[in-house]
Amino acid sequence: MKKIREVVRMRPSCAAGVRQTAAACKIGIGTASDYVAMIESVGLSWPSAASLSEQELMSLLSGKPESLQAKASTLDWSIVRAELTRCALR
Repeated sequence: MKKIREVVRMRPSCAAGVRQTAAACKIGIGTASDYVAMIESVGLSWPSAASLSEQELMSLLSGKPESLQAKASTLDWSIVRAELTRCALR
């Protein structure tokens, strides 16, 4: 899954910047920057994040309680099929 937990764990103890955090977690600089911005906006620290599950952590940081799986299950697949079978999309 995502390495947000690792960024949360490393960020307060790491005196290095976003580039070093990204390199240590093996993620892109943009992704690390987004994660750091979310962490700082919520004021999350590692001791409080250690007890959270991955889903709880992501919903806390993104502010969206719905998971991607829940959104996918609400799609009307008949409409998707109709759109994909149109001549313009073949």
